[in-house]
Amino acid sequence: MKPLLPNILTQRWRGRPEEDNSELEAQPPAKVLLPGTTGSLTRRTLIKLAVRIAGVIVVSTTISYFHMISSFKSQTLGQLEKYVEERVERENTIFALAETNQAVLKTELLRRLEELGDQDPKTEFDRLFARSPDGAIRNRPEIFDGTREAGVYIDQRVQLNADIRQRVLTFYQLANMYGAAWHHQLQNTYFTLPENIMVLYWPQVPTWAADATSDLSMPDQEYYWAADLKHNPAQETVWTGLYYDIVGKTWLVTCATPVSRNGNPIVTLGQDITLDELLNRTIHDRLPGAYNMIVRSDGRLIAHPQRTAEIQAKKGEFDIQQSGDRHLEQIFQKIQTLRSGQVIIDNAQHDEYLAVAKIKGPDWYFVTVYPKSILAQPAFQTARIILLLGFLSLLLEILVLFFVLRQQIAKPLTSFMQATELVAAGDFNMQLDESRRDELGHLGRLFNSMAEQVYSREQSLEQAREKLRRNNEELEQRVLERTTELSQVITQLEDEITERREVESALRDSETQLKEQALQLQQALQDLQSTQAQLIQTEKMSGLGQLVAGVAHEINNPVNFIYGNLTYINRYAEDLLDLVQLYQQHTTEKIPAVEAQIEAIELPFLVEDLPKLLASMKVGAERIRQIVLSLRNFSRLDEAEMKPVDIHEGIDSTLLILQNRLKVQPHRPEIAVVKKYGDLPLVECYAGQLNQVFMNILCNAIDALEEDHEQRSLANPATIPSITIRTTTNKETVLIDIGDNGPGMSETVKHQLFNPFFTTKKVGEGTGLGLAISYQIVVEKHHGQLRCLSTPSQGTHFLIEIPTVHKSIADQSATEKPAGKKSAIASLTE
Repeated sequence: MKPLLPNILTQRWRGRPEEDNSELEAQPPAKVLLPGTTGSLTRRTLIKLAVRIAGVIVVSTTISYFHMISSFKSQTLGQLEKYVEERVERENTIFALAETNQAVLKTELLRRLEELGDQDPKTEFDRLFARSPDGAIRNRPEIFDGTREAGVYIDQRVQLNADIRQRVLTFYQLANMYGAAWHHQLQNTYFTLPENIMVLYWPQVPTWAADATSDLSMPDQEYYWAADLKHNPAQETVWTGLYYDIVGKTWLVTCATPVSRNGNPIVTLGQDITLDELLNRTIHDRLPGAYNMIVRSDGRLIAHPQRTAEIQAKKGEFDIQQSGDRHLEQIFQKIQTLRSGQVIIDNAQHDEYLAVAKIKGPDWYFVTVYPKSILAQPAFQTARIILLLGFLSLLLEILVLFFVLRQQIAKPLTSFMQATELVAAGDFNMQLDESRRDELGHLGRLFNSMAEQVYSREQSLEQAREKLRRNNEELEQRVLERTTELSQVITQLEDEITERREVESALRDSETQLKEQALQLQQALQDLQSTQAQLIQTEKMSGLGQLVAGVAHEINNPVNFIYGNLTYINRYAEDLLDLVQLYQQHTTEKIPAVEAQIEAIELPFLVEDLPKLLASMKVGAERIRQIVLSLRNFSRLDEAEMKPVDIHEGIDSTLLILQNRLKVQPHRPEIAVVKKYGDLPLVECYAGQLNQVFMNILCNAIDALEEDHEQRSLANPATIPSITIRTTTNKETVLIDIGDNGPGMSETVKHQLFNPFFTTKKVGEGTGLGLAISYQIVVEKHHGQLRCLSTPSQGTHFLIEIPTVHKSIADQSATEKPAGKKSAIASLTE
């Protein structure tokens, strides 16, 4: 390609007439530039190539990484298996040596016991051993050297005899002989007798026998009982668990071999292996990044790098299954499922391998925990080198591609962009090189053709612009005239809208006032109706009280006369009957007229029935007196002052008046009344008004029970309707609880219960004022509380709480009224 614009772009319009060019040159070309590019084609192409090549490098590196991990895994697991087997083989040596030594010692011990005679070696025994101040028998300190001789401990309770002395001396000699020979390989050699006797060769702890306390019980120690008949019925050589020797002050594991003679245990051979070196090797001698542990087959942990303190604190009894460590528990579960010949276990849940081998002597498992992350490190290092070399190669390839694309594509495209900017600015005097035979040459030819067409269209467009300018000027004049007319119309419309809004606002205000007045009138009418109904109810109850009081007074006089004379009549009748009986006893002559009269009046029946008749008359008269008394108590509605009253008397009077409603009815059984009266003091109150409250609540309870009885009897035939009345006192107040086992009520009904004219009964059966008046009597007149507790299908309770003594009632009545409720007097005043 030729150099940039000066050579590529040439004068194209030289043959055009001068007048055509002069008009174009008279107007300065518009400065139109192409938008700046946000990125070059070369860069985008290189980025796409780099991304694809980098993807290939990453994929190949990843495949290499996983291939190397697979290779390293096979190699590492093989080395790990060999490592564990070699470690266990080394640790097995000391345990196998202990078992071999005890087999030799057992044979020699039985041989010597067979050669013993009946002679009592008391002299030799007393020369070597003596009783200590604490009662135990030990080596004589003046001749004993614990670094070269076996120590002897005999419990203070042991009764010495020839057999014990022979055995102790025999074991003493064997301990000195074999203990000294095996000392460099094993810590000690000792004999434990069932009589709580110990013969021990332990040069590292020469004062063991002297330090052992008199209360030491060797049969209770694991190094003895692990080999007894109960725990080792086969009487074979066994190994104990890890334990701490309190005398030697070191951690040990014991190889114990029981020895019996004629079926009787005579001694247990023991050799201890100190675990300090084994534990240190287990914890510190490990593969890089891994750790070792030792576990007993019963789940007790012997060695662990993070659990050493806990193992020591639990004295070697660290049970993995009781530790709460899920990791350790899962390792132990994997060990239990180990197949024969298997060494490597994949613990996938914790991303690790377990290499397990069994230490044959004590039945322990040596475990190496090898994290899988260690396998990935060498592979990751190799993959990182491969990835780095791949990216270096990618960088070199990108540089080569950059120079090729820049020379062959970027520079020609830049020339086209500059020519495009000139055309956009209005300069059409250029020509692109059309000599190339590739896509860029064809693009040059197309561009030159496009420039010619654009120049022609520019001329036509300029003419159209001029015509459009003239049309716009004419249109603007017309719009101005129309705008003036429209402004006048809008002003008139705004005035009309303002007037209409003012009228609407006045109408809305008037409507609001009318609604408020209507609501006030409706509320006043409702209050008037409530006051009227309450006043009528009050007057009715007052008239009823006066009528009842008058009737009770009129009935009371003749009833008292009858009741008072019944005693005399009863006495006279008894005298007459006694006289008749006396006459019959002393008169043997039978007078026909008398006999006929006796038969006519049925004298035997009369004698028997007359006392009963008189008793019935007395009961009836007493009943009438009680009714009259109840009516008088109930009719105290017109009492203007509070008086001390017995609340129970008012309740009983009300129940007596309602007795007829409580009795058995054709449609229901008798309503049971349960009285649970407390010890109440006299209460200052309006007795008649409180009786009215009791009457309203009890009548409502009876109505509810009668309404619900049919449904309740179908669902539960054994249900008996009942009303329960409880009374209690609390210092300055008394509480009356009247409850029933009726249908109860919903929350909606309960919230409207004390509202005037609210009723759930049918039309004509209730006014809805009973409970509203009761509420005013209790709350406003007596300054108490009236509450209702009710649950559907579980009955209803009305709780009345009033003070026993009232002070300044008149002053407090105006300030203690509940919100939303007015007294009948206040409503009437309004």
